[in-house]
Amino acid sequence: MASSAGPAPPGRGTLLGRARRILDDEGALVLTGPWGSGRTTLLAAMAEPSTGRPPVRVALAESDRDVPFGVISQLLAALPEAALRTLRGPRRRVVAELLRHSDPPPEGWDPVAVRLALADALLPVPALLVIDDVQWLDGASADVLRHTPSRSLRVLAAERGTAPGSSPLRGARLAVPPLDVADVAGLLHDRGLPERWAGRVHRHCGGHAALVNAMVEGIAPGSRPAQPPPIPPEVGRLAAAWLGTVPDAAAPALLAAALSHRPDLETLRRAGHDGTGLDAARRAGVIELDDPVVFAAEALRRAVIARARPGDRLRTHAAMAEAVMDPVHAVRHRVLAVTGFDEATARRAEEAAAEARSCGERALSSELMLLAGARTPNGLRAERLRRLVGAAADAAGSARADLAKEVAEAMRAARGGPAEQVAALLAVVDASGQALKDVDEELARAADLAARDPALLAAVRLREAVRANLCEGSPHRTREIAAQAVELARAAADPAIEVRALTMRARMERVCSDPAAAATLAEALDLDVPPDRIGVADGPRYLAARHAVFDDRLDEARDLLLDLLPLAERRGGTEDLEEVLRSLAEVDVRSGHCARALAWSERALAVCSAAGLSPGPVWYTGALVQTAGGTFQQAAEYAHRGALVSREEHDLVFRSRNLLALGTVRLITGRPGQAVATLLEVAELEGRQQVVDLRALRWHPELVEALAAAGRLDEAEHLLDRTHATAVAQGVTSTGVGPSLLRARAAVQARHGEIDEARDLLTRSADAFAALGLPLEEGRTHVSRGRLERSNRRPAAARAAWTRAAALFDQAGARPWRALTADLLDRLEPRGTGTLTEAERRLAALVAQGATNQEAAGRLFLSVKTVEAMLSRIYRKLGIRSRTQLVSTLDP
Repeated sequence: MASSAGPAPPGRGTLLGRARRILDDEGALVLTGPWGSGRTTLLAAMAEPSTGRPPVRVALAESDRDVPFGVISQLLAALPEAALRTLRGPRRRVVAELLRHSDPPPEGWDPVAVRLALADALLPVPALLVIDDVQWLDGASADVLRHTPSRSLRVLAAERGTAPGSSPLRGARLAVPPLDVADVAGLLHDRGLPERWAGRVHRHCGGHAALVNAMVEGIAPGSRPAQPPPIPPEVGRLAAAWLGTVPDAAAPALLAAALSHRPDLETLRRAGHDGTGLDAARRAGVIELDDPVVFAAEALRRAVIARARPGDRLRTHAAMAEAVMDPVHAVRHRVLAVTGFDEATARRAEEAAAEARSCGERALSSELMLLAGARTPNGLRAERLRRLVGAAADAAGSARADLAKEVAEAMRAARGGPAEQVAALLAVVDASGQALKDVDEELARAADLAARDPALLAAVRLREAVRANLCEGSPHRTREIAAQAVELARAAADPAIEVRALTMRARMERVCSDPAAAATLAEALDLDVPPDRIGVADGPRYLAARHAVFDDRLDEARDLLLDLLPLAERRGGTEDLEEVLRSLAEVDVRSGHCARALAWSERALAVCSAAGLSPGPVWYTGALVQTAGGTFQQAAEYAHRGALVSREEHDLVFRSRNLLALGTVRLITGRPGQAVATLLEVAELEGRQQVVDLRALRWHPELVEALAAAGRLDEAEHLLDRTHATAVAQGVTSTGVGPSLLRARAAVQARHGEIDEARDLLTRSADAFAALGLPLEEGRTHVSRGRLERSNRRPAAARAAWTRAAALFDQAGARPWRALTADLLDRLEPRGTGTLTEAERRLAALVAQGATNQEAAGRLFLSVKTVEAMLSRIYRKLGIRSRTQLVSTLDP
C-alpha cells in the first residue's frame, strides 16, 4: 500500500506534528483512512528513529489475523539479544517458543506470561512498534499490546477504513484527512501544471492522496490550461483497486448510485438495493451515506460504471427510472436505458432539458440535449443539429468545458453547417473562462466559418474582444473590436449580440476614462434585451452595478446586484453567479459588513470549485474579504495563488488585481520593501493594459504609501503629484480616490518631518471616508494617525486614534484589523504591568497548557503571525522571556 500513497503532500507537516504529539501523550495512536489515503506515508514519516526508541515495523496481511501472537513474535525477534538474555525461567521459555514460531501447547500459551515476558524484555530498550494494516492484527497480540505499559512500548498503527471504534488497539485515533484545493494547487504548481485545474482535479480525485498524486504525475507538463485536465489511466487503475476493498455484493447498489444524480437511500431501496452493500462501501471510505449517497471521488464513480457490463447499466437505468421521484431524472434514466434512434425518446429528453434549464441546472440540461441529439433519427438531421446547438449553449452556461468539447465533437460528426459549428466552437470558448489564451484555434475556425454571415461574425468578434481585454490588456483594441461587433450585429438585426457588444465597449471606455462610457452604457440599457437572452455578467445592468462600485455608490450597487442574484441563480450560468457573488462580497467589504462579505465569498469559492472555473478571480475576492474580516495570512495566500494562476492563463486583469491585494497586505503588515516590489509590478501591468481610470484599480495611493515607508520619497512624491493631477482632471477626488491620496500624502509629509501637515491630512482623509460610508478605510486612516502620534511621543493622542479605529473595526467585524489595533494599543503599556487583555489571557492559557503557536492559532481563529506577535506582547507585559516562565507565572 505504501507505493500508492506517493510523496507527502503540502500541508501534511502540521498533521505530522499533531500526530507525534498525540503519540507522545497517549502512548498509542491509530491513523485511520481509506485505501491509499496517505496513512502509510504518514506512518513512515513518524517511524523515523528520532525519539530514542528503535522502531519495529510490521506490515500485516489478512492471513495474519489467524496467527496467535504473530505480531508479538515479530516484536520480540526485533529486540537486541541482550534484552532477551535478561529473561529467566518460564518467561524465557515462552519467548523462546514464540521465537521458534512453534505451535502452542495444547492448553495454549498463557497470555499473562506472554505479557510479563514482553514487559521484562522491553525494560532495557523501550521500543516503538509500527503496524501497517492493523485491522488484520490477531486477537492474542492485541490483548498483549493493550496491557503493555506505554513507558515500555509505544504503538503506532495505520488502519484501513473509516468506521469509528473498529481498531483492536487501545489509544487515540486520528483520521488522515484528504487534501484540500489549496494542497492540490500546490502540487500542480510544483509539477509545472495549471493551478486553475485544482478544482477539477480535487473533485475528480476527492482530495485522495493516491489519486491526486497519480493524476498530477500522469499529466504531461505544458498541457493547455483552457482544456480540462486529461485523466491518466493510472488514476482509473487506482480507483478500481480502491473499489476492490469493497465486497462484490455491494456492486449492484454502487452501480445504481453511480448512474444517478445524488440518489438518496430510499430511492435506492425502491430500486431493490438494501443498505448492506452500501454500508460496506462506507466503511471502505468509497461513499458517504448522509443522504444523498455521495462518492468520495468522481474517479470512483467512473470506475464503478466502467467495470459494469453494458447490460447491467441498461437494466440499472431502467430500474432507477421507476424509482426516482424527480421527473427530469426519470426521463434521463429512461433515455439511457435504451439504445438506438427514437424521435419520441429524443423529444422527451428535450422536454426534460427545458425543465432542468428553467431550474438553473444547465449542466444537466446540456447532458439531456446531447442525449436528445444522439437519439434523433438520421432522417431528422435539422432536429439533431438544433438540439446539439442547445446542448452547446447549456454547456457554455455551466462553464463545463468538457461537455462543450463533447458537443463540438458530436456537431462535427453530425456535419453541422456554419451556424451550428460556430455555436459549438464558441461554446468551447465561453466555457474556458479566463484561460482564453489557449482558444486561438477555436476562434480562428469560428471566424473562418462565420466570414459570410454578419450575425455569426458579430458573435465571434465579441469573443475576440473579451480575449483582447483579458489576455492582451489592450482596452483600445478591445473597444475597436467591440465596435465592429456592434455594427455587425446591427446589420444582422441581432439585438442580443448588439447589447453585449455595447456593454463591452462601455466597459473599455470607462477603463480609458472616456466620457462616452455613460452614453454607451445607456444605449445598451435602452435596447432592453431581457437578461435571459444575454446572460448577467455580459449585460449592461451588471456593468451599471460595477460602475456604482467604482464610484463608491455602494448602496446603489448592492441593490442592483441583489436584483441580479436571483436571475443568475435561476439561469444556472455558473460564471454569472460567481460574478454577482464576488461583487456582493466586494460591496459588503467596502461598506463594513465583513461577516456578510465572508459568506458571499465562501459561496463564490464553492461555485468556482464545483464548476472547475479559473480560481484567479475568486481568489482575488477571497483576498479582499480575508484582509477585512479573516486573517492577513489567508489573504496573502489567496492573493499569491491568484496571481500565479492568472499568470498561467495570461489573464492580465486578475493578475493585476491579485498582486494589488498582495501588495496591500504586505504594506499593512509592515513589509514595505516587499510591498513596493509587488505594487511596482501592478503599475507595470496596468501601464501595459493602458488603464487610465483611477477608480478601477486603486493601486496608486498604496504604492505611494509603500514608497514613503521604504524611504523612497522622491519616487513617492513624483507618483503622488502625477496621480493627484490625473484625479483632478478625471473629476474623481469626490470618490474614495480623494481621501486615499490624502492619506498617501500624509505618509510623505510625515517622512519629511512635517507632522502638523500630516496630522491635518489624516484628519481630512478620515472625515472624507466617513462621509462616503467606507468605515474600514476610515479606521485604517485612524491607525495611520495613531502611528504618527506615537512616533512623535504623544501616547494619549495615539491611544485615542487607535481606540476610534478599534471601535470601527469592531462594528464592522474586521477581525485582522481589530487584532492589529489591539496589538498597537497594548504596545503603549509599559513592560511588566501584568495587565493582559481577554484575548491575551486565552492565548497565554493555551500556551501554558502546551499548545504550539500553530495549534493556538487554529483554536483562536488567528494567523500564526498574530499569535507570535501576541506572545511577544504577553512576555513584555509580564516581564518574562520564555514559555517556561509563562507556565510558572500562570501557575497558581
